[in-house]
Amino acid sequence: MRKAAEAPLTAMGVRMLNWYGSKMQVINGLFVLVHEQQQSGAGDVGVTRVRGVRVWRSPRSFTVTLSYRERHATMLLPIINYMNNSLRQD
Repeated sequence: MRKAAEAPLTAMGVRMLNWYGSKMQVINGLFVLVHEQQQSGAGDVGVTRVRGVRVWRSPRSFTVTLSYRERHATMLLPIINYMNNSLRQD
């Protein structure tokens, strides 16, 4: 999975710095696959943390990508976690 995530980054001039792995979770009754990575931002953006959330709900599956600059983690991480934990599908 890491290699599949790295390929498009290279094309954009972004480098993956760390891969934090993938894990299955249940959020509000939804089965989700979550993966996280740390990457160098394009240009002078700085280091970015990216969380991919794949919701398995056939035939209405979807993916959400949440990211933030690590230098702003104190402010943004609680918002990212709130968004992640508020996933629902009716």
